[in-house]
Amino acid sequence: MIESGAGHKAEHKVTFCRICEPLCGMIATVEDGRLTALRPDRDHPLSAGFACQKGIAFAEVVNDPDRITTPLRRLVYPKGRVRLEHADIATEITALTRRRNPDGFGLRMIGMREPRSENSWMHNAPLLMRGQRIQRAFLHADDATARGVRDGDVVRVRSPFGQIDIAVSLTTDLVRGTVAIPHGWGHNGSGGWRIANRAGGANVNELMSSDPRDVEALAGMSWLTGVPVEVETCHLHCESVGVAAGGSSG
Repeated sequence: MIESGAGHKAEHKVTFCRICEPLCGMIATVEDGRLTALRPDRDHPLSAGFACQKGIAFAEVVNDPDRITTPLRRLVYPKGRVRLEHADIATEITALTRRRNPDGFGLRMIGMREPRSENSWMHNAPLLMRGQRIQRAFLHADDATARGVRDGDVVRVRSPFGQIDIAVSLTTDLVRGTVAIPHGWGHNGSGGWRIANRAGGANVNELMSSDPRDVEALAGMSWLTGVPVEVETCHLHCESVGVAAGGSSG
C-alpha cells in the first residue's frame, strides 16, 4: 500500500495483459477498487518489462466514460436460451466445412507465437533475441513416427504453394494432424535488420497461397492458418538450417 493524492490508498497488483497470446506481465495500480494505471512488470519471467502500447493504455479504455457497458439490444427468447443456429448461418457453415486437404497433404499448418516474439520486428531487438534462439516446427509425436521423423530432425514442410526446411520438435500437446510453426522468421538478408537476418529461420509465408481467389471466407483474407501441408524427412535435398546466435547478451 502507498498513499496517493487526497489520502486515497493505491495498491500495486501483479497481473498480466489479456489482449493477445503473449500475456505480458503487468503491474496494475488500483485506487479504491478502481484500476487507474498499468505498467510493464520487469520481474515477469517471459515479457521481462515489455508491454505494447495497447496493453499499457487499457486502463484508459476501462475508465472511458463512453465505453459500452450493456448490450446494444436486449433480446428475450423462449426458455431464456439464445438461438445460435439460423438457416442462413447453417448454410454458410456447411459450405465452409467443405474445404478438404488436397491429396498428398495429410497435415494442417497453424501459426503460433513465442515468448519475446509477438511480431517479426521483435527479431531485430537485441534484448529479445538473447541466447541461442532458433525457430522450430512443432509436430505431434504420433505424426512424426508415421513419417520417420525424430526429435531435432530437419524436415521439409510442403504445401500446394511452396516449401520450407526447418528443425522439428516433437510434442503431445498438439492435436494430431497439426504442425505449429512460429511466424516472423526467415528475413534471410532482406532489409537492414542485422540481428533478424543473422537469426535465420524459415518464412512461413512461403507455404501460403498468393492467389487472390484463394481466401478465407469468413475474414476475406489469405489463408494464414489451417494450410494443408506434408512433412518429410530431409537428407541431402534440404537446405541447411543453422542455429541462430541471437543478439548481444548485453
